Amino acid sequence: MQRSCFFYIIFLICFVEPVLAQHYLEASPRSERSLIKSFLHKELIYPAYEMENKIQGTSEFEFRVHKDGSTSDFINLKSVSPSIDQETIRLIKKILWQPATNDGTPIESVTTYSIKFDINQYNRNHRKALHEIICNEVAGTDTTTIIYPFSRLELAPEPIIPGGRKNLITYLHEQLKYPEAAFRLNLSGTVTLGFVIEPNGKVSNIYVVQSVGGGCDQEAIRIVESMCWKPGIIQGLAVRSHSKIDIQFKLADSGKGNPIPNRQPSGI
Repeated sequence: MQRSCFFYIIFLICFVEPVLAQHYLEASPRSERSLIKSFLHKELIYPAYEMENKIQGTSEFEFRVHKDGSTSDFINLKSVSPSIDQETIRLIKKILWQPATNDGTPIESVTTYSIKFDINQYNRNHRKALHEIICNEVAGTDTTTIIYPFSRLELAPEPIIPGGRKNLITYLHEQLKYPEAAFRLNLSGTVTLGFVIEPNGKVSNIYVVQSVGGGCDQEAIRIVESMCWKPGIIQGLAVRSHSKIDIQFKLADSGKGNPIPNRQPSGI
């Protein structure tokens, strides 16, 4: 009898622990890994001394992610140099973090993140960036990593597109390429994306708020990632701001796969 109870207890522990573990989700970037990687490649500034002396490697930090997604209490786990470690912290703070959750409730947690500093890779990315559209040159820039909501902005961001803000719906419609998978499955709906507009007018930290599937999410991300903006302004300084946009995927009644114009995006 005692032996049977022992095996029952072992079985109960082995069965219950994995179930309980499913209720906890670790803190993570809101954006997909590929988008974060692309953002870091564009945003990274290689320190001049380290570049000249060919100092490279992977810098890793442990830090706290708070309930609101903000970060603090950085502890260096793997150092490359003081300047590179400082740049690592700057980049981590620019990532939009999803806090850890327990049973769906946000909680504070400690996580780790590392960024690789590779001179050859940096030079390749830098040469590629020279051919990209320059979004905006701003004289005064807020150097903090604070992300402001639209309600705090004195001037809201403005898309740099032909016709400006009033032409945004038409612009989105013209850029949209209906995904083949969504067309075959006759999928339609609205993809809602959240993102950050950086002080230089580029878009970062794109994440899906409402999904459609069939490649529609990826197509919406492609369009938003390619856009440039006049950034939000507070006290004459360009700041980081948070926005959301709706991109509607809908097949024409004729069934030929021509999407109808997108409705007015939110948060713009």
